[in-house]
Amino acid sequence: MIRMSSMRFILACLFFAALGVPLGPSSSDFHHWYNEPIVERFAARPGINVTVEYGSDRLACEMRISPARSLVEEERLQAAIQGQRPTGLSQEEISRRMSTAAVTELIEQIAPAAMRGKLFGSVAFQASCGAFETYDYENVRISRGVAVCEPKEEEGGSVSISFKRDVCPKSDSPYMKK
Repeated sequence: MIRMSSMRFILACLFFAALGVPLGPSSSDFHHWYNEPIVERFAARPGINVTVEYGSDRLACEMRISPARSLVEEERLQAAIQGQRPTGLSQEEISRRMSTAAVTELIEQIAPAAMRGKLFGSVAFQASCGAFETYDYENVRISRGVAVCEPKEEEGGSVSISFKRDVCPKSDSPYMKK
């Protein structure tokens, strides 16, 4: 009798010990091991991610607003864009859309109109149902992919926001003053 209860006790201890072992490193583990991140991804709204790359001053340089996808889905989507065969992605996963109102709200939160500075110019390009718009301001560049054949309440593709600070990567623009 004692033997059976001892066995149950040992099994219970092993069970509870196993529950305490994490299945992977936590965010705090990575911060401890590698210090502050240079890139982070946030679930900004349901179905919308914001990925931020920081400059050496720890302030945001590049942001991307995109439909929520896992890293595996992103990799497969990039393979499809580069002409490689997409494996395992449905048409719905490839063509995810975001709410235009939510995207506009996020752009205003990340790069408010008051801090953008003077508008140097804009460029738009359309091919079939897809369009791409870039607005080049004094302090920031905002580029949006837009699905023009979709209902107006849905945004296509993604948005990139680039701050023009000395510590941030430079990108060429026909509107930037030399």
